Amino acid sequence: MLVSIFFISTSLFAQSKQVSGLITGQDGDPIIGASIVIKGTYTGTVTDFDGKYTIGVEEENAFLVYSFLGMKTIERPVAGKTIINVTMENETIGMDEVVVVGYGVQKKADLTGSVSTVKGEDLKRAQAPNIMNAMAGKMTGVLAVQSSGQPGKDSPKFFIRGQSTTGNSDALTIVDGIERSFSSLDPNDIENITILKDAAATAVYGARAANGVVLVTTKRGKEGKVSFNYSGNFSLQTPTKRPELFNSYEYAKYYREAEINQNGGVVPADLRFTEDDIEKYKLGTDPHYPNTNWYDQVFDDYAPMQTHNLSVSGGTAKTKYYFSFGALNQKGLSKSLSYDRYSIRSNIDTEITDNLSVSLNLYGEMRKTEQPPSGLSGAFADVLRAHPTVEPYVGEGYAQAGELGYNGFGGSPIGMVDQAGYNTLDNDRFESSLTVNYKIPGVEGLSVKGLASFDKTFQKNRTFNTPYDVYFYDQSTDAWAIKANDKDTKISLSDERKEWFDKVYQFHVNYDRTFGDHKIGGVFVFEREEKNSSKLKGARTGFISSAVDQLFAGNVDLVENDGSYGENVREGYVMRVNYGYKGKYLFQLNGRYDGSYIFERENRWGFFPAASVGWRVSEESFMDDLEFLDNLKLRASYGQIGNDRVGAFQYLDLMSIQKSQYYLINGIPQNLIIDGVVANPNITWETATNYDLGVDFSLWNGLFSGELGGFYKRTEDILVARSKSIPTTFGGKLPKENMGIVDLKGAEVLLNFHKQIGEVDFSLSGNATYSKSEVINIDEAADVPDAIKQEGRPFGQKYGYKSSGLFKTQEQIDTWTIDQDGQGNASLRPGDIIYQDFNEDGVINGDDRQHIGKSSFPTLVYGLNLSAKYRAFDIKLDFQGAGGHEKTIVIDAFLNDRNTPDILADSFREGNENAKFPRMEIGLNPNNTQTSDFWIYDASYFRLKNLQIGYNLPKTLLNKFKINSARVSLSGTNLLTFSAIDFMDPEANSIISYPQMKTYTLGVNVSF
Repeated sequence: MLVSIFFISTSLFAQSKQVSGLITGQDGDPIIGASIVIKGTYTGTVTDFDGKYTIGVEEENAFLVYSFLGMKTIERPVAGKTIINVTMENETIGMDEVVVVGYGVQKKADLTGSVSTVKGEDLKRAQAPNIMNAMAGKMTGVLAVQSSGQPGKDSPKFFIRGQSTTGNSDALTIVDGIERSFSSLDPNDIENITILKDAAATAVYGARAANGVVLVTTKRGKEGKVSFNYSGNFSLQTPTKRPELFNSYEYAKYYREAEINQNGGVVPADLRFTEDDIEKYKLGTDPHYPNTNWYDQVFDDYAPMQTHNLSVSGGTAKTKYYFSFGALNQKGLSKSLSYDRYSIRSNIDTEITDNLSVSLNLYGEMRKTEQPPSGLSGAFADVLRAHPTVEPYVGEGYAQAGELGYNGFGGSPIGMVDQAGYNTLDNDRFESSLTVNYKIPGVEGLSVKGLASFDKTFQKNRTFNTPYDVYFYDQSTDAWAIKANDKDTKISLSDERKEWFDKVYQFHVNYDRTFGDHKIGGVFVFEREEKNSSKLKGARTGFISSAVDQLFAGNVDLVENDGSYGENVREGYVMRVNYGYKGKYLFQLNGRYDGSYIFERENRWGFFPAASVGWRVSEESFMDDLEFLDNLKLRASYGQIGNDRVGAFQYLDLMSIQKSQYYLINGIPQNLIIDGVVANPNITWETATNYDLGVDFSLWNGLFSGELGGFYKRTEDILVARSKSIPTTFGGKLPKENMGIVDLKGAEVLLNFHKQIGEVDFSLSGNATYSKSEVINIDEAADVPDAIKQEGRPFGQKYGYKSSGLFKTQEQIDTWTIDQDGQGNASLRPGDIIYQDFNEDGVINGDDRQHIGKSSFPTLVYGLNLSAKYRAFDIKLDFQGAGGHEKTIVIDAFLNDRNTPDILADSFREGNENAKFPRMEIGLNPNNTQTSDFWIYDASYFRLKNLQIGYNLPKTLLNKFKINSARVSLSGTNLLTFSAIDFMDPEANSIISYPQMKTYTLGVNVSF
C-alpha cells in the first residue's frame, strides 16, 4: 500500500462545526495523506499519520469528498454528523478503461495489441488549428513534422513508427468508424484519439493499414440534465524564427566582394556597387540609397487568431445528445492571408426498445483559405529575395509618387501580396452516418449492427490575377520608369470546382460473453466503400477590367476548360476473435479479406491475418505477495497488413493526352494521344509483416505506470521502377514493380508518475520512440559502388563528398596534389571547400561520393508532459523533440541577384580565414555548391510545445450566476526551441518558407 510521508492538515477558513474521522483501506490499515474536500469548494484537508482528519464545515447540507491515489473517490453527506469514518476501495488504475479499437472497443486490461491513446482535452491546450500538430509528443509511435505555419496549409508530415516505404507512408484515418480526414476537426469535439501500431491492432483494416491507423472518436451525450459549455480562445501568433537578411549596406558591401571573388580576385571595371555607393548605404542619408526591409514592408510582427466552441449535451436513460458549434478565424502575417473554419455537429443516441438502439451522427464544415494568387510561399520567398538597396515606393517630388517600387528582380512583394489579385480555396463538407444496433433476444452477448454513411465534399478554387505597375529609379536621369513586363501582364481568372461523394456500408455481428473463467468475444464485419469524384475547370485571360471577377468578362478567344470523373469501390470481410481465461491468459486472432479496385482482377483480393497473446502476470497467485504491483502484462503479436496507396490501373497499357500539343484532322485541332507507362499485370499491394513485443505495468496503486515495447517490420513488394538498373536506351516508360524491401526496427517507452502531495496533485509523463529503417532491396545499377549503395542503409541517407575545411592560401592550392576541379585546380581560390579523395586516385570526381551524415528522417521522437493542480490553480507543460537526423541546407550568396541570409557575413575573406562559410560569389560556385557534408546540419530539436496556466473561479461566486464552472487560462505554444540550427526553424524545409508560429493565448471556459 502507498503511504505518504508528507503531512499537511490545514483548515482554510474558520468554520462553525468540526467533522472528524478515520480513513482506512480495505485491509483496515489507515490511509495517510488522503484528501478530504468540501464539495463545490476548495476548502479541505488531508489525513495524518494515523489516517485521522478534522475539517470545519459551515453548512449542514454539505458533502465531503474523499479521494486518494489508487482508490475510488467517495462522497458522504455531513447531515448533522460530527464523526464520519470511511473505508476506501482499491481501484486498479486504467485497467477498466475502455479503449477504442478497430470496429469496436476493448478494456485496456484485455488488449494484446500495441495502441496509444490521447484524450481530446489534452489536445486542446496546443491551440493548433490543425489537430495533427497537437499530437506531437503526446504519445508513443507518433511523428508529426510541421514545416510551415501558413494558415490553412499547416498540415504536418504524419508518420506512425517511422517511414517504411518509398511510396505513400500516410496512416489510415478513421473518424467514428468511417475513413475520413481529421486534421481540421475542432478539438473540443474530440473525445479521444487512438493510434493502432502493430498488426494485432491494424489487421482488421487490411490492405490500407501497413502505415498504422488513427481512430478518432467524437464526443457523445451522457445521461443527466442539459449542460451548456462554451470555450473561447484569443491568440496572437508570431514566427518562431524570423529570417534575418543583409541590410542595404551589407548587401552592397558583400555583393562587391562576391563580384571580385568571381573575377579571380581582380577588381572588375563594371562593379555594380562602388565604394562611394557602399558608404552612402552605410550613412543612410540619401533617399536614393535606402535600407529597405521588405519583410517589414509586407508582413506584420503578429497575426491574431480566435476560436469559439459552444456545445450542448445531456439526455435521459433512453436518449442522449451532443450538439456543438465551432468557429476559427486565423489571420496571416499579411492582410491578404486568412483561414476560416465553421463546424456544426450533432450526435444522438436513442434506445427504441430494450434491444434496439439507433445512433445518428451529422457533421457540417465550411473552410475558406485566402492567399495571394501565386500562393504565400511564393510571395514569402520573393520578400526574402528582394533587394534591400531599392525603394519600396516612389518618393515625393516625382510624378509617380506613392507608386510601387521595383524589388530588383521580379516585381514588388508588396504588389504581389496586396494588389496581384487573390486565390481562394473553399472546402465545404457534409458527413452523416446512421447506426442501428440490435441485441438478439435469447442469446446473451450476441448483437448485430448496421451502419450507413454518406459524405459529400465540395471544393471551389478561384485564382484571379490582376497586374500591377512597378517603377524603377534610373540614377543617370533622376527619373522613375515603369517596368514593361509587369505593365503588359493580362488579367486572368481560373475557376475550378471539385466534388467527392463517399458511401460506406457496414454490417457487424458481435458476440461478447463470459462463462465462469472464460471470456469469449468475436466480431465479424462486412464493409463496402463506394467513392466517386468529379472536376470541372474553366479559365479565361484578357479581362478588360479587374472590376468583374467572373468568367464571362474574360476574352472569349483566350479560353481554357478541363474536367474529369473518377470512381472506385472497395470491399472487405473482417474477423476478430478474443479469448481470455481468468482474466490473465489472453488470445486474439484478427483477419481481413480485402478487395481493392486498384489492381487487376486476379490480384485484387488478399487476406491479412494477425495473432496476439497476452499474459497478465500480476493476476497469478505467486504474485500475491508483491503488494506494490498493481498490474503486469506481457504481450506479443505477429501479423501481415497491406498498403494499396499506389497509382490505380497500372496493370493496363495507359495512354496519355497531351493537352499542350495537337494535330489537325479535317482542319480541326485534336489533342495528341501518346503511349504511357508499360503495363504490369502482376502489380499488387505492399505487404508489411509485423512482430511486436510489449510490457505494460502499474506500481503502488498507480504511482508509477508505463509501457515498454519493441517492434520489427519488414515491408515487401514496394513498388519501384527500374530506372537505374535498365539502360536509358529502353524505348518506353517502365512500369513500377513489386520489388522493394525495407526493414524498420525500433522500441517505445511510456512512463507515468502520479502523486498527490498534500493539496497538490502532480503528474509527470514521458514517452519516446526510436525507429530506424534499412533498405534491403531497391532498384540500383549492378555496378553501383558500395559507398553510394542505398541497400543496407536507412531511408533518406545522404550521398555526396566529405569535406576537409577550406583552402586558406593560394600556396596551399598550388601545392595541392589532388586534382579537385579537373583543371589542375586552376579554378580554385582561397576560401573554397576542400573535398576528400575517397578512392585515393588523385582526382575528385563522382567516384569519391560516399554516404554522408544521417538520414533526413528522425530516428528518435519524444515528449515530456508535466501537470500540477493546487486548489483553484493548475499548470501544464508539454515538451516535444526529435533527434538522430540531419538536414542539407546549401546557402547561396546573391543567386539571381537576390538578397542573402546575414549568416553569410561569416564567409571566408582576408582576415577571416577561420570563417564558417566559403568565399562568396554571385550565385552558384561549381566547387562550393557540390552536395557535401559541409552543408549538413544537425536537425535535432527540443521544444516547449505548450505551457498553460489556469484558474478555476470560486464556486461561491459562480453560484450567484447559476454557472457550474468557469476557468480562465493563459497559454503559449512553441515558446522555446533549442536546436543547433539557429537561423531557421529546425522543422522548416528552407529559410524562405513560411515560418512555424509561436502562439500566445487567453482562454475562457464556462459550463452552465
